[in-house]
Order: sequence, then structure tokens, then C-alpha cells
Amino acid sequence: MKPASGKLRKDDDTVLDVSAILTKLDGVLDAVNGLKVNATLEVGDIEIGAVELKDATTDTRAEIAAANAGNTTSTNVVKMQPVDESGNVIMGGAGGSAGGGNNTYSTEQGDFTATVTDATTNIVLSTDSVGGVAITAANFANAILKVWDASTEEMVQITLDDFTWTAGTKTLAVANCTGAFTFATGNIVSLTIVGPDKMRDSSTDAQRNSPIRDISDQYVGETLATLTNIAANTTGYLYFTMDGYKTFAIQCATSDATPTDTLTLTVEASWQDDGTADSSCDYDDVTTAWFGVASVVDTDTVFDMSDACSAKYVRLKYVTSNTGGSDADLTAYLKRKY
Repeated sequence: MKPASGKLRKDDDTVLDVSAILTKLDGVLDAVNGLKVNATLEVGDIEIGAVELKDATTDTRAEIAAANAGNTTSTNVVKMQPVDESGNVIMGGAGGSAGGGNNTYSTEQGDFTATVTDATTNIVLSTDSVGGVAITAANFANAILKVWDASTEEMVQITLDDFTWTAGTKTLAVANCTGAFTFATGNIVSLTIVGPDKMRDSSTDAQRNSPIRDISDQYVGETLATLTNIAANTTGYLYFTMDGYKTFAIQCATSDATPTDTLTLTVEASWQDDGTADSSCDYDDVTTAWFGVASVVDTDTVFDMSDACSAKYVRLKYVTSNTGGSDADLTAYLKRKY
């Protein structure tokens, strides 16, 4: 029997107020709604029927896809990384490494420095290699170059669409590039180039580099100079450093005996390593000791130093005779091996 008051009476005459119970139940449900639920799942077969990951602001659902398929700007994907018990990302075993996904080198990251040469469109880098690999023109294919113009107080982006890289002097010439302007002291360079992939060593929490080829097998080539109609009675030098290199070879292309002037070539070296500029060091003639001839006159030649060279600097010396022809030519190609 249901009394008119909306209360139920049990057989033991206990009265239950149904309205009050429903009111309290509604309050409990309102409080629970939206709360996070913490639960412990026992080991065993667990099936999750439907789970959605959504952006809290836009309510956009994330999609699970293969790496290649998901790697688009129009697809929301979830990036996952292994972590340890403390929640720290595991980059590899102790002393091991995993790809850091970073193959860029820049002035901002402190990988090298780059400075402008006053009143020119040239930029000089502090190094001729990154990640243990020699810098070549290919490293600048996707480079980003910006220069702070102190006179206008603006950061100017220069597109490297027609540049020249000279490894011997570590110089990047951008005169023909879009956006280039004449630099001045006070301009600041921001340069990012692409090099070998960096790796992270978890034992030291530091980046390390992984060259594809052993650096000892690599050569760095450049043109030391292209000289035409060298003035008569000229003594000149073409310098290069052996820092970081073991061997070298210089190919000298001349105009042979055709010119009126005589062109004589020799090689000199310096072991002076006290910070003195290469042109101010003391040199000794090593042509006979290293190459078995006193000099080479009016002919093409190669000075090939295949043995390990311990010198700090080497220079190619050229001398023209005083016959007034001013018509001798010389092009010198240099290759050095790490």
C-alpha cells in the first residue's frame, strides 16, 4: 500500500521517504558528473571499446595513423615517447644514443660564429666543418641567413640563391644573392645551415654527431688562386693551413713556356704555432725535401704530399722573371685530407 504522503512503509513499519532519497541521489549525480575517475586495472585481458582524444578548445578529434600517413599539417596525430619511472624521456641506454632529429647547425645554437667583413658582402665563419664533416656549398642549399643592419635597425633576410663558398678562407660571398647589401661593422649575422645528423648521448645528456663517412677518408678541395698576366718581377705566396689535416696536394696549371716571363714555383712550410698570422710566420723551403726537386719552372705540376704533414702552415711561392712580359698565368688547386 502506498500512502498519500509519497512514503513507503516496510513490513516492520519503517517508513521510507522516497522523495527525499531521490533528491539526495540527484545531488550526488551532479557532483560526480565531470570528475576524473582513478582506477587500478588488474593484469589480464583488457579491451577498450571507444576512446577519443580531443582538443579541449576546438573539440577536434585526434586520429591514429601510420607515421608517414599522419605526417601532414591537416592531420592531428599523437606523438609518443618512452619514459622511465620518473617520467623522464628515455633517449637510449646508458652510453648509447638515439637520433636527435636535429641536423641543423647555427650561430644561435653556438655551433659556430659568423661575422661580416666591413664594406663588403662577405661573411666569414669561424669553422670550415660541422659535425666533423667539411662544409661545402651543398650545406647552404637550405640555409637561412639573416643579418641585422645596424644602420636601419632591421633584420634583413638574404636568400642564398647565388652565393660562393670558399673553404680555404671560410668565406661566404653573397653579393649576387637576393636581399644582399653592403655590410658594416656592427652588423650581426644569424646563419643556420644543414649538416650531418646530431645524436644525443643519454649518459652525458649531450648532442653528438654521426658522420656517414669516416672523416679520415674525406678530402676538402678548393681553388687557391687563379692568376693571369702576373706582373714581371713578382714574388707572391698562396697560403693554407694544415690544422686538422694530414696530407695535401697542389695542382699548378701554368701557361708553360709560352709567356715572355719565366714562372718559378716552390713550396715553403712553417711550424710556428703561437697565434701569429700565417703571412707573418717564419718559413723554410721544403721543395727538395718533400718533392725531390729544387723548383718547377714554366710547366704544369703537382706537389703531392702523401705523407703525414706536421707543419702548421704551407705556402706556394711563385716568382716571375724581370723580362717585362707580365704575361705568366697560374691557377692553383688544393686538396687536403683529414
